[in-house]
Amino acid sequence: LGRVFNQARIGGTIGRDVEITVGDLEVLAGTRIEGSLGYRSNQEATIAGDVEIGRSLTKRDPVTPNVRVQAIFTLTFVLVVLAVATLGFLLFWLTPRTLQMAVQSMQSRTFLSLGVGVLVLVAPLSLIILVIVQVVDSSPELALPSAIIGLPIGMLLLGMLLFGLLVSPVPVLTVLGSKFTRQRRSALFGYLIGLLIWVLILAIPTVRVVVTVLIAILGLGAWTLGLIAARGRYQWALWPPGRSRGTSAEEVAHVPEAKVAPGAVPIEEGEWPQDEIGEPFDPETLQLPFEDP
Repeated sequence: LGRVFNQARIGGTIGRDVEITVGDLEVLAGTRIEGSLGYRSNQEATIAGDVEIGRSLTKRDPVTPNVRVQAIFTLTFVLVVLAVATLGFLLFWLTPRTLQMAVQSMQSRTFLSLGVGVLVLVAPLSLIILVIVQVVDSSPELALPSAIIGLPIGMLLLGMLLFGLLVSPVPVLTVLGSKFTRQRRSALFGYLIGLLIWVLILAIPTVRVVVTVLIAILGLGAWTLGLIAARGRYQWALWPPGRSRGTSAEEVAHVPEAKVAPGAVPIEEGEWPQDEIGEPFDPETLQLPFEDP
């Protein structure tokens, strides 16, 4: 009795009944079923000629998925997409510098972002499992103290992980959308295009899980590298080639007077570099520069 989403093979001797929901059923030669064989599938089963079935052989149509279950999955899908979109807009406004660094890490250090993302994903999951095991396996006299200490820690780690997973697509989708627009428009417009591409990918059942996991891992790694780079204390901070970023004290010590070439427009600190993906929206006017001036 069970359900197999793809293919199932039955062989040997079965003393009672078989009832299975399956995509493709194959009953091997020499199989003996002393009871009945019933299966639900969209296609006929492949049954060898010498198979012995004690009672009846019955094929049924697959059960139609529950409408309420489908509605719950659809609502969850819509809420997740809306949450990612909303958080993306807020991050463009609240943390443009860190988001800039995360996008640059995604562009120039993709494999490093992937490796860091795996570590960032595995570490809290391992700690959560460790906390659960500690609480469950503790002795009766330590069960309550372990629960009081461990459960809040586990909930905190889980909340941080869920928040990280929700914001993880933002730098990845920004880079993806900007590739399609060829960096001719703003970073925010690239994020909108990337978000649309992601929604279309989620509509494809065969690839949506793999793509979503890959985007989450890349995004977690990019955000982690972006947070470090935004501190401005490391020479490997993810700036475009030819630039180096030191601390403010080092800049004052080594660059006593800044010189601006004739006709050049000075770039203020924290401004989104135009040679990368484009300008974000103006935080004062909240206008979206969909086209470069």
